[in-house]
Parts: sequence; structure tokens; C-alpha cells
Amino acid sequence: SVSDCLSLRLFRYFFPHGVSHYIGLDVHDRSDNFSIQLNERNVITVEPGIYFNAALLEPILDDPQLRTYFNSEKIQSLLDIE
Repeated sequence: SVSDCLSLRLFRYFFPHGVSHYIGLDVHDRSDNFSIQLNERNVITVEPGIYFNAALLEPILDDPQLRTYFNSEKIQSLLDIE
């Protein structure tokens, strides 16, 4: 169910960066604290894409429970594209 997928945070395997990140000296600062308030003059990106990254997706392919939520054959075929 959608509720199960959200509670397992399955989206993180395709969308590890959240919806944005700050732009600054270290442009890939990450925070798992989603309650940070944006202040005037803060600059952020908007991250619209999803990623098919082998390092992130291998746990799905290796875990029998997680694999039930995904089309493992399709994921593997996308990872095999050079």
C-alpha cells in the first residue's frame, strides 16, 4: 500500500536528496532536518528528478522484503544501461 511505502521511506532509494538543498560554499550540504526554516536571502535549488543509482538501489534488489515493493527486473534493466 502507499502507506507501507511511505512508512518504509522507499522514496529515498530514488530521491535521496529531498526536494532541494542550499546553495553556498558546500553546495551539497544535506540535512535530514526538514523543519529548518528558510530565511530572507537563503538560496536553495529545486530538485525535480529521480535517480537510478546502483549504490542506492542495490539494497532493494538484495532485500527480499523491499523487493516485493518494486519491479526488480525493471530496476536491474535500468541499472544495466551504459
